[in-house]
Amino acid sequence: MVYRLSGAGKSTLAVKLERQLFQKGYQVYVLNGDNGLNSNLGFSPDDRAGEIFDFTGISAPYEPPDAGEIEIDTGKLDLAESMEKLVEYVERNFPYSAGN
Repeated sequence: MVYRLSGAGKSTLAVKLERQLFQKGYQVYVLNGDNGLNSNLGFSPDDRAGEIFDFTGISAPYEPPDAGEIEIDTGKLDLAESMEKLVEYVERNFPYSAGN
């Protein structure tokens, strides 16, 4: 899960990662508010207090992880450094095999 304030580069990273992993043979899809997931959700406290209903794994209120597996600080890393770190993480933890 990727989270941060609006404008922090989440979608930029996600779309770039999606393209790069797809080119390597991974079956990937960015699922976020920019492509329709709960696109009617605004930024008001009332909007953010709601849930996304009937969507397994997302219908529960957000709880931050106790210990995330990877942290990408877009305030300290540029796009290329962030992408390198993300791709290395995916390739190390989810190796691609053409037969899968």
